[in-house]
Formats: sequence, structure tokens, C-alpha cells
Amino acid sequence: MLIVLMGKKVGVSMKLKQLIKDLEKLKDEYNDLKLLIEDRVRDNEIDEAKEDFERLLSLRSSIIEMEESEITFLT
Repeated sequence: MLIVLMGKKVGVSMKLKQLIKDLEKLKDEYNDLKLLIEDRVRDNEIDEAKEDFERLLSLRSSIIEMEESEITFLT
């Protein structure tokens, strides 16, 4: 249950808190992977960069899904 008190959201369920925490972890992993891909391309490790890029796309999809479920959860 979400209670609004003087413009602040109070009593946010543990499920939403966990969703936000997981989303932040995914975003951190996504950013780290982008840096790794840059390093691999610079070091001419193209095959590895391609594999990491596929994983990056998957992470991006997961992030989008979680952001949408967070918005749905709040409405």
C-alpha cells in the first residue's frame, strides 16, 4: 500500500524497494559492460566485444521492462 503524506510517499512496499534496488544493480552492470565493450574494441578484441554487446542488449531490455513494471506498480 502506498500512502502519500505531505507530498511524500510513505509505506512503500518491500516489493517496490526490491524492484528499485534490482533496477539500480542492472543499470550499474549495464554501464560497466559498456565500458568493457569500449576497452575490447580498442584492444581489437572484436569477437568478445560482439558477445558482450549481445549481453548489453539483453540487459537493456531487462532494464526497460523493470522500469515499466515500476511505473505500473506506482500507478
